[in-house]
Amino acid sequence: MANFYSDSHGERWGVMIQEKNQSCGPASVAMTKVYYTSSITGGLEAEARKLSQNYPDNFTEAKGTGDIKNLVSVLRAEGVKTYDALFVQNVWAYLYAYARDNTPVLCHVRWKVGGHFIVCVQVYKTDQKCVFLDPWYGLVEISGAKLPTYTVQDSTGTFEPVATGALSGWIIVTKR
Repeated sequence: MANFYSDSHGERWGVMIQEKNQSCGPASVAMTKVYYTSSITGGLEAEARKLSQNYPDNFTEAKGTGDIKNLVSVLRAEGVKTYDALFVQNVWAYLYAYARDNTPVLCHVRWKVGGHFIVCVQVYKTDQKCVFLDPWYGLVEISGAKLPTYTVQDSTGTFEPVATGALSGWIIVTKR
């Protein structure tokens, strides 16, 4: 299912909400492809499902997405130009330099238990807010100064954070 959200700057973003616990990889690949190509042919849900069907060995219930390099191979097979998956110490510097709606950056989040994939589609230079499309939590905005901590606030802003993890340093940077 795709949900649409407005960020703090009034921009609207479509977020593919993952259908299964282990489907953050296909959902993030689908969102990356859609924003990179600026085209959608039948909805984000259809795009994620198509990717899972076209690459059945790459996305399985048992192992989830597997290695981040797997996502690179699927993106490239789908015509999205990417650099190799990188492990970087300063994720913020890469997001600031590369993340835009037509060159999204796929990021890995490390939780206390397990991991998760998200997509950074925008860094506003004026206030240095990063806009993440999170297939589990929706739209997440975080100040670059707070990274690599990845904190999902409750939507009202009145309660304790819903989830806290950290950007692991593993990223996939798309290129033109």
